[in-house]
Amino acid sequence: MLPLLIQTSLASALTSDNGGTLSTSAVSELLAGAIADFDRSILDDLLAVFPGSPDAIDTLPDSEINNIINDIDLGGANHTKVLRCMQGSTVLVSLVDPQGLNLWVCSLGDCQAGE
Repeated sequence: MLPLLIQTSLASALTSDNGGTLSTSAVSELLAGAIADFDRSILDDLLAVFPGSPDAIDTLPDSEINNIINDIDLGGANHTKVLRCMQGSTVLVSLVDPQGLNLWVCSLGDCQAGE
């Protein structure tokens, strides 16, 4: 999902108004924003499985929370969202401009880019 989000963000940013080019700092901001948006969407997906606002989770009995997040017999959609949040995020993205003059490398989590 993240590569598509980055591609869509880049395509939207490249307009006739800017001559179809972006500054290196604009690309950096776009990449950081796309990764942050994706990471935030994982949490939003989890919070959406609970009725009411995120504050309402505190008022739910443990048994109800357990039933909501352990829905494996019903297809496991909620369970999958919980696992995505519990396992964290690891991202390593590299992007090279069409002329090969600039390289962007983004990492999040326990990954590192090497030579």
